[in-house]
Amino acid sequence: MSRSIAYFREKIRQDGILAIIGRRLRWYRDIIRVKCVDNWTIGRMVELMGNRIRIEGMVFSTDSPVIETNHKSTMFVRLYELAERTLVDRWLPADLPIVEFGGGLGVVSCVANRKLIRREQHIVVEANPKIVGLLEQNRDLNNCRFQVVNKALAYETESVEFTFHSNFLSGRVGGDSAGAVSVPATSLKAVADASGFDQISVICDAEGAEASLVIREIETLRQRVQFLLVEIHPEFLGNEGASQLVQELQSSGFTLRERSHDNWAFTRD
Repeated sequence: MSRSIAYFREKIRQDGILAIIGRRLRWYRDIIRVKCVDNWTIGRMVELMGNRIRIEGMVFSTDSPVIETNHKSTMFVRLYELAERTLVDRWLPADLPIVEFGGGLGVVSCVANRKLIRREQHIVVEANPKIVGLLEQNRDLNNCRFQVVNKALAYETESVEFTFHSNFLSGRVGGDSAGAVSVPATSLKAVADASGFDQISVICDAEGAEASLVIREIETLRQRVQFLLVEIHPEFLGNEGASQLVQELQSSGFTLRERSHDNWAFTRD
């Protein structure tokens, strides 16, 4: 008992009582957040309160049949796309146009657009036609100015099949679902050229298509991309495949600035 008292006295002396209380409160907050993830009851509360949530001072609608009730709880406790939002806040340049693949609900898109000096220089490519309307609605709710393009990142084809999933975040290009739909294909170079962008930032959360982006457009990345935020999906690529993508980027002049879970922030040397 005396040792425990001595230990806590020393911690108070070193850190201060306010720092210790702050750490404990953050610990309780994180525990509560974890228990709220994929919680149907909290998701239902979001629906009853108007299907809107607030993240980073902005408001987002979740009023869509493609978003499951339990998934709305993750948004409510602000864990949705937390890693991406953090890396955007820390590393995204304010003076470069953005080409973004995989806009989803538009949370990361809005956080990124808010940082830009010229907010109209931002193209969001979203493959899922069922979420495009909500993405545009959330853009307008937050007075953002990015353009939404309903296309998929794919190569050597004019269109690809997009397969839906019960969780809208898991929909992806490819598959053989009877409910798949055809979506026009595009590439990073095509989007940048059509927009008149030269040096750019790229944000990519394309559920496995990041491998094609790196493999097929490494020259475009090397020549035109100064900042790259990419989510690399080992569940689609395997651990070895994910590691090879990182190595390819680093050997092509990109420097890793920070990693958060499966999200990697690079700048080009």
